[in-house]
Amino acid sequence: MKNSIQMKIHLIRNVHTVKLVGLAALSVMFAGPSGLAQEVIVDNTGGNTSQSGAWFTSSGPDPYLGSSIYSHSGGSFTWQPILPGPGTYEVYAWWTYHANRSTNVPYQIVHDGGTATEVRNQYDTALGGQWNLLGSYDLTAGFNGAVTVSSQNGQASADAVRWVRVASSVNAVKSCTTITKPGFYEVTRNIEATGADVCLVVTADHVVIDVGGFVIRGAGEFAGRTAIGGSATQGIEIRNGTVTNFYVGISLRNAENVIVTDMTFVDILNGAARLGPGAAVRNSFFTRAAQEPTWALEVGRGSIIRDCVFSQNDIAASVGPSSLVINNVVKDSNEDGINIAEKSTVIGNTVVDTFDEGLRVGALSTIVNNNAHGNGAGDLLVTCPSNVVGNSAGRLSATNPTDCNFSDNLFLLTD
Repeated sequence: MKNSIQMKIHLIRNVHTVKLVGLAALSVMFAGPSGLAQEVIVDNTGGNTSQSGAWFTSSGPDPYLGSSIYSHSGGSFTWQPILPGPGTYEVYAWWTYHANRSTNVPYQIVHDGGTATEVRNQYDTALGGQWNLLGSYDLTAGFNGAVTVSSQNGQASADAVRWVRVASSVNAVKSCTTITKPGFYEVTRNIEATGADVCLVVTADHVVIDVGGFVIRGAGEFAGRTAIGGSATQGIEIRNGTVTNFYVGISLRNAENVIVTDMTFVDILNGAARLGPGAAVRNSFFTRAAQEPTWALEVGRGSIIRDCVFSQNDIAASVGPSSLVINNVVKDSNEDGINIAEKSTVIGNTVVDTFDEGLRVGALSTIVNNNAHGNGAGDLLVTCPSNVVGNSAGRLSATNPTDCNFSDNLFLLTD
C-alpha cells in the first residue's frame, strides 16, 4: 500500500467525485456542494462485495483503484452499497478494456421495483477506464441497490460501481404537510405552524427531512402542538434547522433508527425530541427545550448522543441502555443533567450547575473522562459494577462501590 493518497477531483452534476489511488479498500460516500446529491462508490478491492466463480487480476489500463479483475467462465461479482437516504439514484459502472472483453456483458441492478438487466460493451476501448451510466433507479436507504456483473456471455471486467442520488429526487416543503412516501424532503422557507396539531406528519419510512437552515415555528409553547411526528417506524433523518415555540419538538418514539443532526431546539415546553431505539443525535442544541418536568431529549436502547449542548432545560436527557454518550455539554438544568441506563459507554461529557443530579449512569457501563461539578444532589452517580476511569467530579455517589473499577479519577467528595 502506498503511504500517500493521490486525489483526482472533478465536478459532475453538482457532485464531487474523488478518486483515491493507493488504498486497499474503498467504500465511500461524498456530498456535493448543495448537500442534496450524494454518492457512494464501492470498489472491487474494498468491502461490501462478493463473488462466485474464478476471477483474476487484470492488466487492463486505467482501473478505478489499484487493479480490476476479470472472469471468462460464468463467474459473477456483486457490489453492495450502504445508501445514505432514499431517492432516485443514477448507477454507474467502471471497467477496464482488454482485447478479450465481451461486447455483451450483463449487469443486474437491484432497485425498489425489482431487478433490471443492462448489457454493456466492454470491448469498446472508448468506454474502458471511465464511469458508464447503467440507468436511474428508485432506492431506499441502507443496504439496498446491489449491482452484479456476470461473465456468462464471455470475458467480463469487474472494477467499481457508483450510486449518485440526483437532486431531482428532492421534494420541496413550503408549509405544514403530510409525508406519505419515502424520499428526500427539503424545507425551502420558514414555516409558521398555526393550525395543525402536528406540522410535519411523517407516515412513510425512509424519509430525510432537511430543514435547510430555516425555522419551523409553532403557535406557542402551550398550544399543544408538535413540530414533527407521525406513524413512521424506521429510517427517518431530520437535520439542519431550528424548531421553536412548540409543545413538543419531534415525537417519533415508535420509530427505530431516527437520526437528528445539526438541529436547534429552543423554547419547547414538553421536550425537544422523543425518539425510539437506535436513535443517533449529533451536533444539536437544546435550549429551554423542556420547561415542564420532563427531558429535553429522550432516546431508547442502543442510541448515540454525541456533541450536543443542553442549556436551561428541566432535565437534559434520558438515554436508554446499551447506548453511546460522547462529548456532550449540560449546564443550568432546573433538575437533572443526563440519566443513562445500564450497559452504556459514557465518554468526555461535561455536566455543570444542575439543580439536582448531574450525570447518572447505570450498571455495567464504561465511564471515562467526564467532568461533573456544581450539581446540587451529586455530580457523578454510578451503579456498580462499572468501569470508572479518568473522571473529574465534585461529588461521587456509587451504589456497591467495591464492585466498580475506579482508576485515575479526581473526586472531591464520595458517598
